[in-house]
Amino acid sequence: MKSPADINFDLINSSAFKEWKRNHLGFLSHFFCALSSDFKLKSNWEVGYYCPRNQKISIFVPSESSFILKQEDDVFKKETTEVEKLDLDKINQSFEEVSETCKLKLPGLFGKELLGDGFVVLQTLEGRPSWNFTFVSKTFKFANLKIDAINGEIRSHQLIEAVTREK
Repeated sequence: MKSPADINFDLINSSAFKEWKRNHLGFLSHFFCALSSDFKLKSNWEVGYYCPRNQKISIFVPSESSFILKQEDDVFKKETTEVEKLDLDKINQSFEEVSETCKLKLPGLFGKELLGDGFVVLQTLEGRPSWNFTFVSKTFKFANLKIDAINGEIRSHQLIEAVTREK
C-alpha cells in the first residue's frame, strides 16, 4: 500500500492537480478512507485540499490512470474550528502501525460495544498530525479514537450517541 506521502507526490505531479492549482490557493488538509471493522481499507485514499479564500474543500480520488477531482464542497467542521495544514514530513506512524494500536486499544476503551465499519482520517488537530478512527457500533454510537501521527500515543477517545432519544 502506498503511503500518504507517496500518494500526495503522485497527486501533485498529476495533470488534474496542476490544472486545479492554476485557479486555487489551497493546502493539503487530510486523507480519508472508508474502513471495514477489521481495519481493511475499503477504497482508495481520498486526498483533501482546503482553499481558505472560499472555505471549500477539493477532493482528489486516485483512478486507474491518474486522479479524479470531485466537485468542491463545504468543509465539515465546527464554526469556531480552523482547517489546519497537514505536514506529511511530521508523520512517523504509518497507517499499519496505528491500526495495530487501534486494534489493541478499542476493546478496552469501548467495552462491550460491537463495532461495525467506519472510516479513518489523517489530519492535523490542534497543531498535531493525527490518525482519527471512527467506527459505527451496532447500537448506533460512534466510537472515535485519535492517535498521534508523530509518536503513536492515544490523544483521545469518545463514544458518541448517533441518535438522541426524547424523554
